[in-house]
Amino acid sequence: MHADALLGAFLDLTPDWIAVHDLQGRPVLISSAYVRAMGQTANKRSGQTPFNCPEAFHDLPVFEWKIGTPSPALQTLLSEVQVELEGNLHVLQATRMLLKDHAGRPWGTLCYAHEVTRERTMEEALEEQHEFLRNILDSDPSLIFVKDSEGRFTLVNQAMADLYQQTPESMLGKTVGDINPNAKDVERFEAQDREVLQHKEARKFPPFLITDAKGQRRWLYTTKQPVYRRGKPLDLVLGVTSDLTHLHETQHALQTRETEYRTLLEQAERKARELTLLNQVQEAIANKLERSALYDAVVEAIAEQLGYTLVIMTVPEGDRILRVAYRGYEDLPLTVPAEGSAAGWSLRTGKALLIEDVQGATDYVEAMPGVRSCISVPVFSGQRVVGALVVESKNRPLEQQDLNLIQRVSEQLRIALENAELHEKTRRDLVRAQALYQVSQTLHHQGTQEALLEQICQSVMQAMPARWCLIYIMNFEQQSVDFAASTAQDAAPLPIIPFHELNAGLTGWVLREHRPTLSLKGVPDEREGAEVQEHRAKRDIGSLIVVPLIYQGKPMGTLTALNNMQDPDYTESDVDWLMSIGNQVALALAQRQLIDQIQHLAYHDPLTNLPNRLLFEEQLKQAIARAKRLGTKLALLFIDLDGFKNVNDTLGHHIGDLLLHTLSQRFKERTRESDSFARMGGDEFAMILNNLRDPADAVQVAQEFLDLLRAPFHINMHELFISASIGISVFPDNGEDVSTLLRHADTAMYRAKASGKNDIKSFTPELAEKARERLSLETELRYALQRGEFQLYYQPIKDLQTLETVGHEALLRWIHAERGFIPPDRFIPVAEESGLITALGAWVIHEACRQNAEWQRMGRPPVRVAVNISMIQFATSSFVKTVKSALQTSGLGVEWLELEVTESVVMHDVKMVKERLSELRDLGVRISIDDFGTGYSSLKYLQELPIDTLKIDRSFVNAVQSGSSDAPLVRTIILMAQSLGLNVVAEGVETVDQLVYLQSLGCSEAQGYHFSRPLPPSQL
Repeated sequence: MHADALLGAFLDLTPDWIAVHDLQGRPVLISSAYVRAMGQTANKRSGQTPFNCPEAFHDLPVFEWKIGTPSPALQTLLSEVQVELEGNLHVLQATRMLLKDHAGRPWGTLCYAHEVTRERTMEEALEEQHEFLRNILDSDPSLIFVKDSEGRFTLVNQAMADLYQQTPESMLGKTVGDINPNAKDVERFEAQDREVLQHKEARKFPPFLITDAKGQRRWLYTTKQPVYRRGKPLDLVLGVTSDLTHLHETQHALQTRETEYRTLLEQAERKARELTLLNQVQEAIANKLERSALYDAVVEAIAEQLGYTLVIMTVPEGDRILRVAYRGYEDLPLTVPAEGSAAGWSLRTGKALLIEDVQGATDYVEAMPGVRSCISVPVFSGQRVVGALVVESKNRPLEQQDLNLIQRVSEQLRIALENAELHEKTRRDLVRAQALYQVSQTLHHQGTQEALLEQICQSVMQAMPARWCLIYIMNFEQQSVDFAASTAQDAAPLPIIPFHELNAGLTGWVLREHRPTLSLKGVPDEREGAEVQEHRAKRDIGSLIVVPLIYQGKPMGTLTALNNMQDPDYTESDVDWLMSIGNQVALALAQRQLIDQIQHLAYHDPLTNLPNRLLFEEQLKQAIARAKRLGTKLALLFIDLDGFKNVNDTLGHHIGDLLLHTLSQRFKERTRESDSFARMGGDEFAMILNNLRDPADAVQVAQEFLDLLRAPFHINMHELFISASIGISVFPDNGEDVSTLLRHADTAMYRAKASGKNDIKSFTPELAEKARERLSLETELRYALQRGEFQLYYQPIKDLQTLETVGHEALLRWIHAERGFIPPDRFIPVAEESGLITALGAWVIHEACRQNAEWQRMGRPPVRVAVNISMIQFATSSFVKTVKSALQTSGLGVEWLELEVTESVVMHDVKMVKERLSELRDLGVRISIDDFGTGYSSLKYLQELPIDTLKIDRSFVNAVQSGSSDAPLVRTIILMAQSLGLNVVAEGVETVDQLVYLQSLGCSEAQGYHFSRPLPPSQL
């Protein structure tokens, strides 16, 4: 009873679901909790109301239990199921059991369920809270962790796990040493943990740098504190670590940016100072300062703007360095040795030098105590190093940017110096170009040579510049100074040095070497003698340049430029320029000499050096003007030598020229200084007699000149005699202009020559009339050939043995339409003088050949026809061609033509005559020498010339009858011709006695009035 009561009480009180059913499913025992859950009431002991187990129980495994055996552990039998009853979800831990009796026979089933719905709800709520907390922790970027006293992680959020590339779960139970290979980090963290656990209070630790698992450097800041429960600290450490990497990077970036800004600001300030510096340098350049002032301005600007301890501008001076501008140290020495100094190194190498620490530097000379660093930069002008810019610093080491800046300043200086030098060179070139132009203009100077050279010296002194300028014109044959020009500027003139001293010094060296030389001040020159060196020292002469004056390889003198000891030395460019001036001067002198020579040749006769016709006519013009102005008279003497042509023809032109030269000197010596004597050409001379008181005085002077010719001239072992014919015209009686006076004097001269030569004739109106008649005759002569007024008359040539006609001499006759017969002795000279003789002679040859050929065609016995040839016609190059043409045109056989040339023609030019006669002989034409005996031909020439006949001049034939002493000459000529195998023709036979005498001498042929006068063809 008690057991049943207890069982009932238990079933009522237990919260568990208990239901025992028999094998038929009828409930045997039902707990109240089960009934309530099922929403029913029942008698727990009766099985009247069926209570089935929830369907969820049907799937539970069935365990067997036999009464009397130990029951299994409940936890091993329970399975969790969810049952929904009356809309409520119940979470149960349930099991099913098959009940057996003692005999092991099944008698019923037990369904048991313990409801854990509340626990599960609380667990879910707790899990949600835990998940919520986890989300909060994991979402926090801070590294959050909890470690126990052993250092094992009991809580880790995701950020902490990510640091080590772990999961939070994998880190639990591990120590920091298990996941961090960096021993220093592990030791730091463990020390922090011990400090927190020891002091039981929170600690903030300084930021630290670690390298995470990805190899990234991270800055962390950790706060650690004990974990409390109910106000008491546990052996747990809570750590919260903030990642300050971004903050640190931001701060670092800010600091870097601040540093950069500060640097930029400093750079901007420095740049501003640099720009100000460069601007000041540019201003100094723009102001075109003199070099020393420019250096000083640049040094001042560097010191002011950049604050260097010491700034120096240096230039080389021998083996030392000279400071020309400086700032920063008053006791700076003026010079220092170039060797071993920074400036010396730059000057020597042309390179910049940066010495960051001067202690122990090999290329540094201490000029100021306490200097720490030094820069030296070369300063160029073109390719030449002219100085070095040096800066030194006590406060800080100089850097590359300092070097770069000073190099920029140096480059600006370079541009300034080059511009200054270019400006100076341009100015100097302009001055020198102007000087060269002035010199070139001076070449056309019409003044004296002294004025010309003085102007050149002045131009040289302005352009060089020079203190002195000297030009020496030397006469090397006479070893003398022909001319010297000396000019001085702000100095005493230099004395002219004699030839022997010049030749012994630099001047002589320059003239021998044909090249210029430069002598510098203070440098002894062994080419100078002691006297010259003493002279230079005494006169304080510095450098000098000597250039030769050379034209076409021939030295003429020297041009010298000198300065004094205070002036800078001349340079090679100065030498080149002065040499160009020297070339101009040499050219000027040579041109002047050449112009003088040309002018002299233009106005003087080269043979006699007397004034020629051009100069004489100008002198006559001036003399006429002066006579008009003074109311005086003057006489013009026209002198023509008699027979001078014979001298040229017989003795040659060389002897003739010597005769003219000697004769002119004889005349010139007797000419007054107030008069003028000239050679007008050939053998003609003229003289002006100024201030003539009476025309008779002119005749007297003319006679004195003829008297001068009476004395013989001894020329190359020849004793020569010559006479002259002189014509005189007087101003104003016979003309008032040059041409009239010359024409009238010429007319008078021809009258004197016509009257027998060696005579004097003054001009008269009658002479003028004769001159006009001659001119008229020349004019008529030009038309006579066209009008057919010329005829040929023929004089027979007889054989003296048979007296038969063997030939005819063709003689030219002029039958004028109005004047009638004009004798040959009147028109032949005019034809020769006017040049008409060539055309006239050609007509004669053609007509004579034509007539002879016609006679032969008429049946007459063939005879030769002889034609006289003028010397002028014979000398023409076309003469032989004319003869051939006449023969071909007429058809006359060449053997029937004989050409007569006078003895004077033969002796005119023996070589030419011989060649011309040989051409005629080769043609087959006969040659005869006319008027033989009147010239100067020699037997030698007669033997050499290809001639056939000698014609004895009529003057010798006339002498036969008169009994003259010339009669034996006829016999001699005939004998000589016979010995040479030549035919002899006697001219001018007029009497029987002459004929008989010639026959007795064996003369071959003759012609003359005794046989027949010259007749026209129709009368023969």
